[in-house]
Formats: sequence, structure tokens, C-alpha cells
Amino acid sequence: MPSSDVAQLGGNASCQLARKLTVSLTASRKLNTTSELLDIMARPTTFSYHDGSHLVAEREVMRFYDVSVPISTELATYPGDPPVEIHQWMSLASGDSANLTRLNFGAHTGTHVDAPLHFIEHGKSVAEMDLETLIGEVQVIEIPDNAKIIDQKIVSQWCSPAWQRVLFKTRNSLFWNEDRSFRSDYTHLSPDGARKLVDNGVRLVGIDYLSIEKFQPSRFETHEILLSHGVVIIETLDLRAVPAGPFELICLPLKIAAEGAPARVVLRTLD
Repeated sequence: MPSSDVAQLGGNASCQLARKLTVSLTASRKLNTTSELLDIMARPTTFSYHDGSHLVAEREVMRFYDVSVPISTELATYPGDPPVEIHQWMSLASGDSANLTRLNFGAHTGTHVDAPLHFIEHGKSVAEMDLETLIGEVQVIEIPDNAKIIDQKIVSQWCSPAWQRVLFKTRNSLFWNEDRSFRSDYTHLSPDGARKLVDNGVRLVGIDYLSIEKFQPSRFETHEILLSHGVVIIETLDLRAVPAGPFELICLPLKIAAEGAPARVVLRTLD
């Protein structure tokens, strides 16, 4: 590519190119014009230098995983939480001017986030949560099926202190292949495992069932440990199709001044 064309990209584009694009040893074709390069940059692509002189590109497809559990009247809810009710409030078939649905369910229905206010008096609500915590690189960690408790030993073995966001894929994921009745024997995070995550500097942790805590504890210590240190909790994830490894997390809960809220959670493969 002529040096004049590279110069036309400007400093920001050059920095973006240096920051975001990976090196590849395989070349598909040479790029000869600025417009051609800008067109390629708008698509998921890897860049490399070939023979030390020519910038080349090859297409790399990004993949998205929707790890949110659909909300329906058949969805299991944690015992004591409100059931899911979905009613047709207005309908075109009945002669109304539009279709309109009324929803009635708890803030912890389906895939959702727990804000500190859930167990911490005067803690932050979902509406006050930092988006920078909810969006960013995350590590999906696949825990062996024979592990029913994620304790300090497992966290030390499987979680790097460098990871700020972690999602635990456990035997719970297989539950989504079965009927949607509530299972009380789900794999959970123990209080000492929660303390280890806090010590590691984790800002967000997620799990693939309705609660991160063991069923009916005498005290919700795991929640208290995490939320008192500002760690966001995502519960009821569907990680069946997701392999272990790093992803970009996009978690967008409803902006409600409450202790929890349903969320659409998506994972994107990294460039």
C-alpha cells in the first residue's frame, strides 16, 4: 500500500489498527487503496504484514452466543419468588388497535443480575450499576461435572487472579435439556469460594442456574460476601453451547431502581 494512502487514514485509525487487529501468517490478497482498507476494517478481519512490506487481510467470522434463558410461564422460578404471568392485555384479533402484553414476575426471573441492594442495606440498585463492569472481557470456566460445590480450592485451581469477570459453566447447564421444574441439587459457589474471588479482584461472576448460593442456606453468606464488595452476580445463564475460554461479555439488565433485574446476556468471540 502506498505510504500516502496509509497517511490518509489518520492517527486514530492507525492506533485502532495497531490496538485491535491480530497478526496472521496467512495472506489472502494485497490491499492497494485506502477505501479498500476502510471497507475491510468495517468487517470482522485480521491483519498482518506479509514479506515485511504489504498489509494483507483475511476474513474472520465473529460468533455471538445468546446465553439468556427465555422467559415463559413454563420457566422455573426460585421457591418463594413470584411465578411468571404473561397476559394478553389487548389484541388485534379481539378488535383492539394493537397487541399489548402485560407481564407480571419478580425481578430475579430468568437470566438476571443481582445488585448490592439485594442483600446490602443502602447498596446500589441495578439502575446505579456501572456499565463498565457489565461489558468487557470475561472468562468462561467449565467446572467438572463431579464438582457440586465451587469452593476455594476449585477457584484457586481454575480461576486466574488476572480475570475480572468469570462465568461458571457447570453440570447445571445440562438441566436446561430437561424439564423446567426447579432443581435443588444445583452446583453452587461456597462462601470461601466467594472470598477467594473477592481476593482475586473479580468484579463480576455468573453461574448457570437460578442461584449462585446453595439451596435454602441458614444465611446467604455467598451473596453477602460478593455484593458487599461490589461484585455483580449474574444468575440463570444458559451456557450449554459455549466452550470454555475468553469472550466479550455484553450484559444489559433493565434499568430499574431495584435490587435485581432481568437481563439479556450475550457473549461474543474475541477478535
